[in-house]
Amino acid sequence: SLIVTYVFGREYVEGVSKYLLSLPLSRSRMVFAKFLVSFAWFAALSVTLIAECLLVGQVLGLGPIPGAEAVAFGARTLLVTCLLFTLAPAVAWMAVGSGGFLAPLGYAIFTLMLGMVFGATDWAPWCPWAIVPLLTGAAGPARASLDPGSYVVLAVFLLVGWLGTTLWLAKADNLQ
Repeated sequence: SLIVTYVFGREYVEGVSKYLLSLPLSRSRMVFAKFLVSFAWFAALSVTLIAECLLVGQVLGLGPIPGAEAVAFGARTLLVTCLLFTLAPAVAWMAVGSGGFLAPLGYAIFTLMLGMVFGATDWAPWCPWAIVPLLTGAAGPARASLDPGSYVVLAVFLLVGWLGTTLWLAKADNLQ
């Protein structure tokens, strides 16, 4: 949420959104480029996290990690990264809709709490903000895999957020 809020929201705070919206560039391409940059940051931070965890394990003397376990840890971390990214377009929509960064951060905190509340119920596989905590174990015992319906919920949530952000910017005025 912080990454997407910064990429989409700071341009309003800095007053450069009027210049971006006046560029001879399709707004849908602008949204795609911003999501691409955001995903690159997500991936870079995840790879850094994986390397850091392996390094800290070595420094603490936990011994060498078998290759298969290291690969499984890395793959699971990258899966969680991709699943978390499916929630990002809604934050971007909130950022462009509010024209700043406080509303999307408030939204992120609120949905984090919703994820924790729904994560403790049987509704967790159907609540987009509870699916990732359900998979990682942050909302109870970790699951080895998700229900297929959970992936559908996240895909729909990704598409709705992406389309909402794109349509909002397509209709945006340059009044700033």
